[in-house]
Amino acid sequence: KGEVPTRTRRRNDVVQPRRGHDVREKKKGMKRSTCTWQKDGKTDVRRVVRSSTRGGVGWKGMGKAVPTSKHSYGHGGWEPRTSRCTYVCKGKRRAGVAKAGEQPECPLNDADDGRRTVLASTTPSRDTIREWLYENTNLKKLSGQVLQELANGIVVKKVRSGDVLCREGERPDEIYVVRKGMLETKFFGVQEDVPPSSILMLTEVLREVTSSCSLEACTDAEVWAIPSSYLKELAARKPELALMLSVQLADQLAMLNEKQRSESEKQKVLRRYYVQPTNESFPQISIDTFAGKSRYFQNLRKQLLAAANDSERNHVLVFGEPGLFKDKLAQLIHENSVYCDEPVVMLQCKNIKPGAPELFGDDNNPGLLKSVGRGSIILNNVQDIHSDIVDTLFSTLDSAMCDKNSDDCQARLLFISEKTVPALSNFPLTRIKVPPLRLARRDIPHLVNFYLQEYTKHRGLEKVPTITPEVMKDLEAFDHPDNFAGLFYSLRRAVIQTEASPEGSTIGRSTLWFTRKPEQNVRLNLLDQLPILRKFLRSDIWPERINFDFTLYAFAAIVLILWFGPQERDTNFALNFFWAWWWPGIFLVYLGLGRVWCAVCPFMIYGELVQRWRLSKGAVLRKWPKNMDAWGPWFLFWMFAAILVWEECWDLPDTAYLSGWLLVLITAGAMICSYFFEKRLWCRYLCPIGGMNAMFAKLSVTELRAKQGVCTAECDTYHCYKGGPAEPPEGLETNGCPLGSHPAQLKDNKDCVLCMECLKACPYRSVEFNLRVPFADLLEKHNATASEVSLMFLLLGASYLHRLPALLEQFGLQDLSTEEGILSSLGMHMLVSSFVLAAPGLLVYAVDSIFVSGLRMKRGGDDPVSKASSLRKPATFVELAYGYLPLVWAITLAFYTELGLSEAFRVLQVAGRTIGLSPEVAERLPGFSLQDSDTLAVLQTLTLMTGLALSVFITKYLSKMSWKECLPHFFLLGGLTLEAWLLDIPGAFWGSWT
Repeated sequence: KGEVPTRTRRRNDVVQPRRGHDVREKKKGMKRSTCTWQKDGKTDVRRVVRSSTRGGVGWKGMGKAVPTSKHSYGHGGWEPRTSRCTYVCKGKRRAGVAKAGEQPECPLNDADDGRRTVLASTTPSRDTIREWLYENTNLKKLSGQVLQELANGIVVKKVRSGDVLCREGERPDEIYVVRKGMLETKFFGVQEDVPPSSILMLTEVLREVTSSCSLEACTDAEVWAIPSSYLKELAARKPELALMLSVQLADQLAMLNEKQRSESEKQKVLRRYYVQPTNESFPQISIDTFAGKSRYFQNLRKQLLAAANDSERNHVLVFGEPGLFKDKLAQLIHENSVYCDEPVVMLQCKNIKPGAPELFGDDNNPGLLKSVGRGSIILNNVQDIHSDIVDTLFSTLDSAMCDKNSDDCQARLLFISEKTVPALSNFPLTRIKVPPLRLARRDIPHLVNFYLQEYTKHRGLEKVPTITPEVMKDLEAFDHPDNFAGLFYSLRRAVIQTEASPEGSTIGRSTLWFTRKPEQNVRLNLLDQLPILRKFLRSDIWPERINFDFTLYAFAAIVLILWFGPQERDTNFALNFFWAWWWPGIFLVYLGLGRVWCAVCPFMIYGELVQRWRLSKGAVLRKWPKNMDAWGPWFLFWMFAAILVWEECWDLPDTAYLSGWLLVLITAGAMICSYFFEKRLWCRYLCPIGGMNAMFAKLSVTELRAKQGVCTAECDTYHCYKGGPAEPPEGLETNGCPLGSHPAQLKDNKDCVLCMECLKACPYRSVEFNLRVPFADLLEKHNATASEVSLMFLLLGASYLHRLPALLEQFGLQDLSTEEGILSSLGMHMLVSSFVLAAPGLLVYAVDSIFVSGLRMKRGGDDPVSKASSLRKPATFVELAYGYLPLVWAITLAFYTELGLSEAFRVLQVAGRTIGLSPEVAERLPGFSLQDSDTLAVLQTLTLMTGLALSVFITKYLSKMSWKECLPHFFLLGGLTLEAWLLDIPGAFWGSWT
């Protein structure tokens, strides 16, 4: 219901109201004013009724006929006292009929199509309009009568900021005179402000052509509109107006031609540097592409939007690693700004000529700074640009000639670099660092799905390929050195391959094989191959029930037997088990399962009992002391040295109660540490057995690791090492890693006891139990420490110390070990034992210092000769010393092999003697011994030769030297092996020689 005096979509055929004076209605709350309507020279006077209470507009007819329009009022022709109009009410277009006397119900303004033109609430008089036209416009040449008639045809309108008066390609039906406020025209993408007193759309109206520019209000403004029909009718009657309009038309045509010529020159300059819009390029990246889960992508998105919405238009530096689509990110900043309609160009900095004519121009072209207007210039690889050009560039943009009222030198600079640019450090820039893809791993599934959909649509495929969960986890774990570009290229190749694959549209590991790291290609995840193993390791049997249902009580029984049973090894079952079974057995376990003994170690079982008791009392356990990595391993070293001297001087292998006290001593250390500190401080830093296990675990053929990418992308609870409640879909409640290690950060087996707490806690199947190449930790990156090397050579010396009588006999000092010899004195015995323990390590260090240290200094110095050398710098002594680790393991195992094969298989006979059976009865029990047999000699020899071969290979690999330069260490390895062979198999050489 009701009519609205407003323009509709087709403004060339619309009835335009001309506002008269306002009079008050007698009725309260109503206002009335008259309007004169014109069409084809005919007029009709109507009154506008405005309700101050309801905010509506209605019409009352004041004549016998009312003009109608086909597009504005219905079917055309004249209708007595009735009319139709189209209006917008509450955002919807409606049509209604208004009759005389009806109450108005529709809003005053028409919000359709972006136009919200409103009649002025207070209209100046016609004399005031005539005087203002004479004083402020170029119509002053007209006579007063013509100006008055022109003023009579003006319709005063109020427009709001953002209202569009005319769009490019539309045909205007009125000219506009800007009375107040600012308007803006957009011509060929170039914006130009229109100040008050300007006359607009004159050329288009007179020539009856469509507009070549759009007209939009920058601020709230008052515009005087003159209908084209009225202007043409008045020009036909007034020759002076027609002449003036012809002159104006000629001037505007000349101005238009000049603009077109100028824009043509600018387009000629810009054409070479235009970049394809991101919504038209492939892939179609937008701001929403970076709406991921990781904080890195979320921060990047916020930074991009902040730079795009920067009202100051500060210049931007986008930097990061290669392959991050930094050029497209710079485009997104421009395309999401208020100047998105302005041109954006890209210039490769390495192609800039001296003097930068591409930017500043020369005699032949104006340059990009002037041609781009208020657009953006992307300077790619700005690190290649000369610093003088950067200084000139900023000084030009900041100079006084670059005022905000001009389009010249108003460009925004978007710099792109792969590293920090010193030339830009002194300038105020918005700096955006694009994070590499390896830091935003949890967004990789989002990017993969986005690209697969984009590329499938690009190739016209019907079905989007799917990626198996295993491949998705591999993609998350992969480091992606080429970032987005490498990921998208790999997926593109995978989609092409799956098109011809008989397996269908599924992308598997055979297609994306490269996502696995090189070291992963020689690893086999046993948890995937043996599901029953996964089930066992995730159960409470391992190691909880084994520890607290069996080991807890078995260890107590063994200690009691050692204390109160027979004291000789051939009559005490516990002593036989400890020295003939446990010691050779644990060295064999190192190769297969690394540090697994620590998972079922009885020492820490009692420590955990103490911790559980303390926690049940409400105690809060302390965090680990600082600098434990610095002094903890050295405490372990000296404690182990003291135990070895004690073992030799007090003959622990043949003294049961002392062996029992040794076990109790280590257990007491675990209990004391557990009383005060959380988790297993003793196991990780202080336990001598734990330190030995950690070192030899690097030789293991198995490892426990986690996919770093999956952990980074999916997990934010870290229950695997912190502990926590069960987490779906398959995470179990755990206390976390007892050693405080994250499985994704393990570089070697040193800090993993295979307790499988991380496997139980992980809900994403990130943890892997891999089968790998032996001693892989030594060949790859591992933590090399001086304390661990010292412990290794200490154990090497212990192997010779265990054969001290035979060692003294080799050098003709057998009298020292007799009852009258110096070894009968406890002090001298301890001194000689300490010397034997230290001798192998000191010998290796001396050989390295004499023959290798000079070469190391020569290649690693700061002199020009060292820097110019193409040879690699030799490894340090600590790094190279790990080459001796296989030999130390082999020599120690060869010694305990004799104990194992000669006494271990007589365990039933020894057990019989322990419980009190007579020697005759005990001997009838099953058992055998390989002492002094050829089988024992062969096994010991093979063990030593295997250790020697592995040590030679690893020493060469770690040394980073040639075979010739490694000869001193090779000779030393051979000598140490020969000495151990002679001590372990005395009859092979010394017996026949003597």
